[in-house]
Amino acid sequence: PIEIDLDENIQEFIYLLCEGYNIDYSFVLALIDQESSFTINAVSDTGDYGLFQINEINFEELENKLGITDISDPYENTRAGMFILRKLFEKYEEPTKVLMAYNMGETGAKILWDKNVFSTSYTDKILTLQQEYERKLTK
Repeated sequence: PIEIDLDENIQEFIYLLCEGYNIDYSFVLALIDQESSFTINAVSDTGDYGLFQINEINFEELENKLGITDISDPYENTRAGMFILRKLFEKYEEPTKVLMAYNMGETGAKILWDKNVFSTSYTDKILTLQQEYERKLTK
């Protein structure tokens, strides 16, 4: 665990899921930092919940595929967020494309990609945060 506003148990859970899904831990920490500032019970005005800010539009699929019934639970929220990220990585491979699709949905991201836009302030912020977490993890 590193010094962030997140319980060591959930940090370990995130780390283990990162290993299982083959997603960089510092990348995931950066995304969570950007999405929720590590606030477990964060709820946005647009219906996004928890650490990963999972939008309610995804609830039915997550319940059907993963059996997730409480998206506000930090462990279920993490399972959901990691599942979504893994699917996006399988589809788009590039971290910036994955982040754009995660942030604005695949349709919104494709509109920008069709205009040769492959990064946003959102993606830039997360990739910068990722570098900071990489440094913390190597100390």
